[in-house]
Amino acid sequence: MGRRKFDIGLIQNERCRQVTFSKRKLGVIRKATELSVLCNSDVAVIIFGGKNKLSIYSSRPINTLVSRYFENQHKAEASPARSIGPHELASAHTT
Repeated sequence: MGRRKFDIGLIQNERCRQVTFSKRKLGVIRKATELSVLCNSDVAVIIFGGKNKLSIYSSRPINTLVSRYFENQHKAEASPARSIGPHELASAHTT
């Protein structure tokens, strides 16, 4: 039996939304850890949850990876997701 397919949209029930957020956040961090270990790559994940709660996973010191991002952002591969501008990352990093 396969998984159910459902439309992606905001979960209206706050409790269900928080539970889903917690589970998916752990899944993203697990995948980032696996990518880092299996491919010997440097990975950083920055997540702002409800009430601006900050969660960070980084395979190396986050300051090192953020500095590398700013130094090399012009070389970044295109992504279907919205890219983050320097002012957005800097403001997220300082709060």
